[in-house]
Amino acid sequence: MIKEKLRPGGILIIDNMLWSGRIFEHRDRSKATQGIRDFTRTITTDPDWIVTLSPIRDGLIVRGYRKP
Repeated sequence: MIKEKLRPGGILIIDNMLWSGRIFEHRDRSKATQGIRDFTRTITTDPDWIVTLSPIRDGLIVRGYRKP
């Protein structure tokens, strides 16, 4: 849905991507943590996005959308 709403060349900024470090705890199988892992995996493997993770506080991802 994000691709449909964001124009090519647009920027998406998402906060709290490190989820207080819980994304690195393999034993954490909560729906919220798994959702962040799945979303991060999806958007970082999609060639339409340029992704940068900035480890500011709880993690900030800035994504640029390349294609229409």
